Amino acid sequence: VIKVAQDDLKKPVRERYIHGYATTATGGQVIFTASAILLDRIHHAKTIFVDTTFKRSAGPLKEWEVAIYDNELQRALTIARVYSDRADRVQYKTIFDELQRVTLLITGRRLLLKRLSKGGTLLSIGVDLELSQALGAGDSFLPTNEPEYSGIHAETAEELLGYFIRACYTHAIRWSREPCPGVEDLKSHVPEDEFKRLRGFLYLKTKEKVDEFTQWVKSLNNPKVQAWWDHKLVNTWILPALIKCLSKITPEDWDMTASSTNVGESQHHYTNIHTGIQLSLLEAILKARELDEATALQVVQSTNSGVLKDSRGDTATRMRRSSARKTHAHKKASETRRKRKAQDAVDEELEQLQSAKQEAAKRIRVLKDEKARLSGRKGGPSKAESNSSGKVAATSRKRTAKASTNGGVEPQVSASVPKFKPSLSHAPILSTATHAMQSMLEPNPSSFASQQDVSMSTSPTAPQTSPLYPSAPSMEDTSLSDITLQANLYPQSQALPLYPQPPPSSSMMSATPLVSSTASLPPAPLGMETVLPAVPAAQWGSNSSAAACFPASDILYSSTASTFYTDPTFFFEGEMATSASAYGSPQPDVQCYSNDVLDNFLLRTQNQL
Repeated sequence: VIKVAQDDLKKPVRERYIHGYATTATGGQVIFTASAILLDRIHHAKTIFVDTTFKRSAGPLKEWEVAIYDNELQRALTIARVYSDRADRVQYKTIFDELQRVTLLITGRRLLLKRLSKGGTLLSIGVDLELSQALGAGDSFLPTNEPEYSGIHAETAEELLGYFIRACYTHAIRWSREPCPGVEDLKSHVPEDEFKRLRGFLYLKTKEKVDEFTQWVKSLNNPKVQAWWDHKLVNTWILPALIKCLSKITPEDWDMTASSTNVGESQHHYTNIHTGIQLSLLEAILKARELDEATALQVVQSTNSGVLKDSRGDTATRMRRSSARKTHAHKKASETRRKRKAQDAVDEELEQLQSAKQEAAKRIRVLKDEKARLSGRKGGPSKAESNSSGKVAATSRKRTAKASTNGGVEPQVSASVPKFKPSLSHAPILSTATHAMQSMLEPNPSSFASQQDVSMSTSPTAPQTSPLYPSAPSMEDTSLSDITLQANLYPQSQALPLYPQPPPSSSMMSATPLVSSTASLPPAPLGMETVLPAVPAAQWGSNSSAAACFPASDILYSSTASTFYTDPTFFFEGEMATSASAYGSPQPDVQCYSNDVLDNFLLRTQNQL
């Protein structure tokens, strides 16, 4: 590299590419390269963009590019390349000093800032948030300040930077390099609303708003956020380089300069694709020289002919295309957010439905278990209930008659109906049923309603009264068919003894006389026999007309089936029972049985008697 530099230095100034190499006070190395034709364009630029790229050179010396956007040529240009092995403040001061020296050497004009020096054309220097680079620029341009012209009496670089440094918005938002992280690094440390406000600090309109923002950050009590903001407060040049209301650049000049270093970043990519990356220092310099000389030739041709390399690179076209890109990006982002929101809503609804499905499945299992518990069954379908035509009841009557004519032979009952198994424990119940049926043959005349104008002479002769039931006849010479026949002799409109309220317990039936009152029974369905007076189902609160209600262990009357019940543990063993609450009954001790159960009960009663 030194050999190539020595050869170049022997050439005329405008034919040189390597214009100098130097060693800084801290031991750093600097090699300055530029095409004279390209460097001439620096005086046509409003802003220069400076930044270091690390991909092209594989050695310790990395490339530092100086890029501009040339409005006349309507294109971006890299006008100088400096190779440096350090990134401290002294190193950057040397680099900017070399830039000023070589610019004056090649163009014959000093590189001056409009805000600092008379005759200056440069409005700003675009940088990222690297501290040493900005401070090195301030140190280099501080001597160019003309207080008589600028009115600026700055003694340090920090005081001067606010007049010409523009920091990149993109780096302020996205940069993740310490000690100056971007706002994006805070996203995971704050809520969404706080993050949005932090991200908007670049657009604060007044000094008062900035002070208010500072107090708000302090109120968050978030060490991560506080450290991020303190970094900008301590380095006093950063906020003026980012926020228009704090900058000392005139508002007009601020609006004419770029808010990002995209031009410089794009030139990094342009150079890399034309020269390659990870090159040795000499190869990196020579390949860059070929590219810069080819670009210089295009500049000369465009200047001489007026034919631009890209006719769409004018300010108006670039603005229009930039607006179109931003609009498209905004639409795409909005569509993405809309789809994500819709997908989240679908996922939430699916989760709710799945949860409801699981709850429903659990509820179904609970109800099935409750149903099985109430029915006393292990499983299997329930028997068909009697329909309105009385088909099941008629079948029951035929079975009863057949059993009577067969001389007491037990009829064949469906396998689904469990057979009665008598035991000593059933004796009291059998006795109770016998006395109950006896009482129906000759009811006590005193218990009949006086409101019914029916002559008792039509009734059979009343038998002797038993101790338990006042009108109970003897069952010794009476068969079940006789009982049924005699029961049918009573007119349906005749009043029979009824319980005015549910009986207290089954023990009453074996210990106390039957308490009776008068009430009318509805007509029994065709083919059914009235065997025992008991409480109508409606009197127990049942809303069902298809099933009968009675309290467990007590004998009651069914107003629909017109037959009688007794203790369900004996006569209805294994049959399907349904809780009275399912039929609207408020009585907790009432159970409901369907008419097919009554048919089976009648057969069993006949066989047992």
